[in-house]
Amino acid sequence: MLALVRKRIFMLSYFHEAPSSSFPIWEIDIPDIPSRSCLYSLAPLGLGSPFVESLTSYICRLAYEHHIHTGTMLQHIVAPLISKHYIAGDQSRNISSFLRYATPINGNGVMASDWVNILALLTARNDLSQLTMLAVANAVSHRNLFQPTRQWCPICYSEWQRQNAPIYEPLFWSISGVNICLEHHRLLEKRCPHCLSHLPWLAWRSRPGYCSGCGRWLGNIGNANQIEEKDIYIAEMTGNFLAYISSASISVSRDVFVKSLSELISITTEGNIAAFARCLELPKVTLWELVQGRFPPSLPFLFRLCLQFRLSLLQLLVGLDDTLPDSYSPKKSVIKEDLRRFFDRAKVRQALEEILSDQQHEPVSM
Repeated sequence: MLALVRKRIFMLSYFHEAPSSSFPIWEIDIPDIPSRSCLYSLAPLGLGSPFVESLTSYICRLAYEHHIHTGTMLQHIVAPLISKHYIAGDQSRNISSFLRYATPINGNGVMASDWVNILALLTARNDLSQLTMLAVANAVSHRNLFQPTRQWCPICYSEWQRQNAPIYEPLFWSISGVNICLEHHRLLEKRCPHCLSHLPWLAWRSRPGYCSGCGRWLGNIGNANQIEEKDIYIAEMTGNFLAYISSASISVSRDVFVKSLSELISITTEGNIAAFARCLELPKVTLWELVQGRFPPSLPFLFRLCLQFRLSLLQLLVGLDDTLPDSYSPKKSVIKEDLRRFFDRAKVRQALEEILSDQQHEPVSM
């Protein structure tokens, strides 16, 4: 018993004399825990590149990561927070009707802004606006901005699958006027090769790389097809522009386009708006309103300007130089020659006087 008491006294004296550095000090304060998101904070793909992901693609991937259908996630999680008439109610019928016309989610209008804000709230991400065209909300018209149905490159899908990379849909594929893959220079597919259906950008069972109708894989090695140089030109400048506006939270001003258009008219037709309008086969009043900044230009009109004058979207809308393929050359001249013949009064008068003064020949018959 005495030996046990001595041992305890020794142990107590040891711990009392031992330096405090010999033992770890536990921090018992509660650490700062960041707020949790309702849905996974899934990182967008391709930011700052021509292949930046579209918001509709992000929505589909987000649903897939939660192992639920896209329509189920929208119906039970997203729709109640948006509270808009176009997606009101909790019935699947309302959601399905909306999905057929959901292309503006990728756009530059109110719908895109609403969905970016709600998804940012649900995922705690602040970079989702870069998956849309909201950067050009003031600079480009929302009309004719997107393809009405999905289009894709089957070779891209197959390569991503082989590399075990995420399967997604770049915003580039949805742009109106873009018909080819920027990577493989082949026409984009518009129909499912299995069920031959045109596919909406969002559907109840949407999943990048798969048909939302029959559910089958859309990737394959693909066949070579003929493409035009202008398609490559449009693809290159569109990809460069998307890379620019997706690199950060950027807002493109309409004033830059107005200045670019005014300088173009000044250089090509010495400021003659009527002559420039004839060159583009555009009503003079429409061109004048564009020069005054009354409304933003449409994307097809911007493509037309770029093709006609060998410019880029970055030059027209941002004022930056852009490197584009040199192989494209417009079929038509930059400025059409005025078809009206110049009437030289002095020359005509001289010719008539010579005829009247000629006494050797009979006057020309009227």
